[in-house]
Amino acid sequence: MPIQQPPLRRAIYLAAAWFILGVALVAIVIPGIPTTPLLLLSSYLFSRSSPALHRWLLRSQLFGPLLKDWEENGGVRRSVKVSAVIIVLTLVGLTVGLAKLSTLALCGLVAGVSIGLYVIYRIPVVSPSTHRLLALTPIAREASSYSQAAMATSRSSEAA
Repeated sequence: MPIQQPPLRRAIYLAAAWFILGVALVAIVIPGIPTTPLLLLSSYLFSRSSPALHRWLLRSQLFGPLLKDWEENGGVRRSVKVSAVIIVLTLVGLTVGLAKLSTLALCGLVAGVSIGLYVIYRIPVVSPSTHRLLALTPIAREASSYSQAAMATSRSSEAA
């Protein structure tokens, strides 16, 4: 059941969701603006303001698979990460090659891209077939190994 919001809050969330989705669309082609966090925030705001628009965003051919993987599994597919890195490096290469950047601007660009690539690296990876996390954080890895051990113990006691 969707969370009911007061009308004014719902209108603010809805306006913010559309605005952030627009910025995310622009961010697809502009290096340095993180697209994924904007999409996730937009999805969150749509879920709070308009379940129908949230479902529309989840069914979107462009954003739907990414958002579903994130909402259901807390990660993205490896192909998404590889594509993100390739796009970032290509656009940064074009920017450096075509624009006459000052040393300060170049340093800022390198710093921003480095942070962006680190963020991409830290996002967990999910398998498209099993939708299980492949690259877990240390805490999640420990919890996962604990739950797998508990399941194995449970199966062995059922077999006995």
